[in-house]
Amino acid sequence: MRNVGIIAEYNPFHQGHLYQINKLRELGAETITVCMSGNFVQRSVPSILEKHERAATAVMSGVDLVIELPVRYSIASARDFAFGGVYLLTKTGFVDTLCFGSETDDIALITSSFSYFDKAEKEGIIKKYLNTGVSFAKARDMALSELKSPFVPRNPNDILAFEYLLAIRKLKSKICPFSVRRLGNYHDDNTVLSATGIRKKIENGTISESDLPPASFSSLSRALENGEIPAHEKFEVATLAFLKREAFYGNIDCRRFYALSEGLGNRILKYSLFSSSLSELYEKAKTKRYAMSAVRRGVVSILFGIEKKLSLPSYFHILAFNSRGRALLKKLKETTLPIYHSLPAKDGKFFTNDMRSDVFADDLYSLCLASPGRSGMSFTEKSVIV
Repeated sequence: MRNVGIIAEYNPFHQGHLYQINKLRELGAETITVCMSGNFVQRSVPSILEKHERAATAVMSGVDLVIELPVRYSIASARDFAFGGVYLLTKTGFVDTLCFGSETDDIALITSSFSYFDKAEKEGIIKKYLNTGVSFAKARDMALSELKSPFVPRNPNDILAFEYLLAIRKLKSKICPFSVRRLGNYHDDNTVLSATGIRKKIENGTISESDLPPASFSSLSRALENGEIPAHEKFEVATLAFLKREAFYGNIDCRRFYALSEGLGNRILKYSLFSSSLSELYEKAKTKRYAMSAVRRGVVSILFGIEKKLSLPSYFHILAFNSRGRALLKKLKETTLPIYHSLPAKDGKFFTNDMRSDVFADDLYSLCLASPGRSGMSFTEKSVIV
């Protein structure tokens, strides 16, 4: 373990994240590179803090280099979220270890389920359960249980661990997996608050200095004071207005968007006409087959124009680094992907189609802040040097 990689959201950066980083340093990690979600996260909502702020917080807390996970992967299912992160960390050419938290904390046990998973796919067992109307995650769970797999991914971090390991196998990556047992639980009844618990405290105005690492609390306090926290109602209005427009004009083919079948796409557009909030839309559109997470993901896929077939990440967007990270950037230049500290102009030859969703996501994020930020920051905001 020399050059460690982590895939994260840091939404926001909390004590559990700091524990993981400190643990890696104790175990001998020389450098830590994080592939981090940008301004929108897996819950299909704006992140609590702007991506450069979150990246800088991570570097001030012990990370060396933060690169961005493109929005088409950051809002994706666990499988694609994991694949995008593993792909970029593999492409660095220097990350030799992928560290992740899991409830099980047993890589051998998790990988022992792969042969059962392969059999479930090959023999159509997962498809059999999908045809009953359940989600893919539930169908996989039922298929592995039917085959008496020694491990079935059910807890959130175990599910991601399973997908990280599958991605390493699929990419034939030389990165070695390393698990750190997850601290705390999802009910926040101990001293380590989850990101969900912290966000609830922020919403309730009860967040305190002891709840977060120093750099994270400082960043959050500054953002709250300056109105740089997303106002969810602004995101709701923008999203619903866009969906209603598409529903009224009726010329959108939902089948071309990521995570959308024709049925789910039609449900989202239909119920957008009769909903006054996103939560109302989600409740109306979800079914036994279409879980809430699938509906939310479908909504942002339409909003950002994310195509069904996800293209491979085609560039490194550097968000923050320190002196050790600067040395890693020199190694990164030896890779095949271009490196950007801010994105190239949208009318230039280096601006690619897969940058469009990232730029739109950044602009929408700026508009949704309590005090709206500048547009076009994708082209002007530079990497943070700590």
